[in-house]
Amino acid sequence: MPLTDPKLIQDAFDAKSNLYSALAKKVSVLIEELLSFEEIRPHSIPSRVKNIESLKKKCIKKAKYVSIDEVTDIVGIRIITLMESDIDRVAEVIEREFEIDKANSIDKRSAIEPDKFGYLSLHYVVRLTDERIKMTEYSQYKDLPFEIQIRSVLQHAWAEIEHDLGYKAQNEIPKLLKRKFSQAASLLEVADRTFNEIKREIDDYVNKVKSQINDPQSEILIDLTSLTTFVEGPMVRKVEDEIISATGIFLSNSISPSLIDRLLRAGFTTIGQLSAYYQKNIEDIKKFEINDYEAASNIVNFVSSPKGFSIHGMCLLKDFRSGADIEEILGLNEEVDENNYIDQDLARETLNVLKRMVH
Repeated sequence: MPLTDPKLIQDAFDAKSNLYSALAKKVSVLIEELLSFEEIRPHSIPSRVKNIESLKKKCIKKAKYVSIDEVTDIVGIRIITLMESDIDRVAEVIEREFEIDKANSIDKRSAIEPDKFGYLSLHYVVRLTDERIKMTEYSQYKDLPFEIQIRSVLQHAWAEIEHDLGYKAQNEIPKLLKRKFSQAASLLEVADRTFNEIKREIDDYVNKVKSQINDPQSEILIDLTSLTTFVEGPMVRKVEDEIISATGIFLSNSISPSLIDRLLRAGFTTIGQLSAYYQKNIEDIKKFEINDYEAASNIVNFVSSPKGFSIHGMCLLKDFRSGADIEEILGLNEEVDENNYIDQDLARETLNVLKRMVH
């Protein structure tokens, strides 16, 4: 007999409500870990448990559910990707790691007709696999179905706006507004494709930089992408690891935002120029940084330095050797108040280290 009595629906839901909430949280964490392992970074992975009023309406309207366990979307997980191209990558993970109910799953992206507007998600109805159910922490969720939706952040934005406007189907839209809806959907679709192209071009650019990272003849200009690739390359990592080992400082995960400007002021414009000078002066760079940190440690206790700190030291060496006004570069010609005396003392120690090295 179909489950259409509101009280019976309420009782069935209440009996498992805690289990539904726990499942939603557990699966969200599991998916996040699975995607991280595949180096897929989603925008977000929200989850929800269907509210009881929506559940009642669905059961009464459909009049086909004999048990609440037959309702497949009481627990819902939404994976929102940054790029549209990530949807299929995420789908591969879901199909590999969960038991897919193919009869109730649908790729609504392919279901949409060419002359229709709007974004539709990839929908899966799934269960935990037998292998995962055997694990103690998942055993209580045996035979519980749940829904996973996958969409890009722009597809999600369209769906949220469309929902907020109150129109869920094309035939619900006033005729005068259909054209504007179509235009808006087209703009988002073009934006999604454009971001995918940009991402591919960035990846191609990074691969190109990697292939030329130690080439003194490289004409690749210094920018955030090329500099980051150079700093995270084996040559700079090896040098900075040796400096860290000798001084005991820690390396942060970020690159100083001023490093590009610093290189340009020192006369470097291409990765080839940077690579050639760095390779030629590796031993002096290590010696300068070690001596500079040791001298500075008498004034202040350093906790960490940004990635690429050795490049900043390289620029100081180059400036000093070329006869640049190093005192001005270090800020020793500036008037300072009593709160900045430590910076001045550090700059003087750096200048003394440079003088000892060069003379």
